Amino acid sequence: MEYKELPKPIPASEAIKSSGVNIKVPDGTTLRIGPFERQYAELFRIASVDSFSDLHTLGFIPRELREEQVVQAFRLDERAFREATLGRSPVLTRQESSGCSCGGHASQTVPLRRHFQNNLIDLLQPAIRDTLTTVHPMVAHTYHHTKSWLSRRNSLVAMYSIEDVYIGDHATLTNTPTVQAFFARNIEIGKEGRLQFLSGSVKVRCSKLTGPTPDYLRTIVPGLSQEFVQRSSS
Repeated sequence: MEYKELPKPIPASEAIKSSGVNIKVPDGTTLRIGPFERQYAELFRIASVDSFSDLHTLGFIPRELREEQVVQAFRLDERAFREATLGRSPVLTRQESSGCSCGGHASQTVPLRRHFQNNLIDLLQPAIRDTLTTVHPMVAHTYHHTKSWLSRRNSLVAMYSIEDVYIGDHATLTNTPTVQAFFARNIEIGKEGRLQFLSGSVKVRCSKLTGPTPDYLRTIVPGLSQEFVQRSSS
């Protein structure tokens, strides 16, 4: 059976409820999931983000932060970015792009907007024990979804909400680029197993994460591991 139609959007509060279905990837195998894959396509959901509180519900922004706080921090970082990049060219010269060190003149590059997050980081920092940086998942999710909220007000989040996930030894569970959030009750990853995402800044959340070693989990699922650090410090 093939699934070619996307499901209709549902409220965020409904989308996060567990499907009650387990996913098991046997040892040494690879499984791809997404709305157009042959397996588990029926579990794919689209959450409708109709209010800022829906971003809280989906876990993209900490619940303790009010909309006006987040927006103010976002606007201040926008202003800092504009002031820092005023009149600077974003284009690399040939020498700069090729890594040339021959002393030729190279224009200065414009840093990316997502690298200007000081105000947002200051706002988020009390919620987590780690020292936050612009690449930390909490900062990345808050920035991305605040930007989306301010530009569209109503947006959609493609996601899975699974009961338990088991990825066997040397096995891989790959989420296609459509997937933006992956929720489960328990995630267990075997030796050299991988939970892979083809989209950037995917939200991963579960109640229990187990694997060969903590260091291995930090490498394979860095965002989720850091989320556990956040919870343990609260």
